[in-house]
Amino acid sequence: MHYAKSGRRSLKGLLIDLKARPVIWDEPNMDFFLNLNTREDLRQAGEHFASPGPCEL
Repeated sequence: MHYAKSGRRSLKGLLIDLKARPVIWDEPNMDFFLNLNTREDLRQAGEHFASPGPCEL
């Protein structure tokens, strides 16, 4: 609540205030904000996310 009362409006500033940690994606070229419009889109996304891979937080 401290950040909201400060009058600042920056998302980056909020993340710094919350001591947020960066996320390192295991596949930097992947679009993790998928737009699934068809069954084929859903199938492809399922195949990708079902495959094993490193994830580092």
